[in-house]
Amino acid sequence: MTMGLSVIAEVRDASACGGCFHQAPPPQQPQQPQQPTEESSMVSDHRMVFSLSRHQTVLWDQIRYNGDPKEFAWVLPVRPGTRVELSRDEWIASLDATTQPTIRQPQPQNVGGFQGGFDGR
Repeated sequence: MTMGLSVIAEVRDASACGGCFHQAPPPQQPQQPQQPTEESSMVSDHRMVFSLSRHQTVLWDQIRYNGDPKEFAWVLPVRPGTRVELSRDEWIASLDATTQPTIRQPQPQNVGGFQGGFDGR
């Protein structure tokens, strides 16, 4: 009995990142082939942006999902006093557009010589 009370009385920090909760898909009939588990997920896209400073941490969390919004919940664990606001999709789209990697082919350096040309004279 003492051990049971100590487990209940012990307070520890919880580490969590949130989750997607939705209605489970209907059970499969035994005669039907098993479907892949990926098809049961309603989330089709997920992007996160963080801003960190000494005074605050800001998380922009964007998800896209399939199905009825009434049957879907996106849960983020936050501390008391956390300010939660809605953002605009255009903000993350703009950030994506301005931070896309740009790959450029190296330009040949002028190292003298014929530079690959010969006119035959």
